[in-house]
Amino acid sequence: MSHTERRLEALKGYLTWTTVGRICLALVPLAMVLVILGGLTMGAFYALGFGPLLGWAWGSFEAATSWWAKGLIALATLGGVAGFAAVVWRLGERLREEFGTW
Repeated sequence: MSHTERRLEALKGYLTWTTVGRICLALVPLAMVLVILGGLTMGAFYALGFGPLLGWAWGSFEAATSWWAKGLIALATLGGVAGFAAVVWRLGERLREEFGTW
């Protein structure tokens, strides 16, 4: 236990603002990729008509009076969103396999 405490004390001073800045700078490409993929996914999402479909599902959920009807609507809606996410994930995997890693 004392060995671990000494090691943590030795490492405590290594995290400077320069290191934090370098870590943030290293994460910029990841953030850009996530923003671009999010934009493409959301564009495809609305182009396929999922925006109005989810609006209709939310309206149906609010109009439902019984708990089981709300549960079925929520389950079907979340299942549809999960299915769409799985399709996008598989398409991304195929693209990665076809074009390789960068």
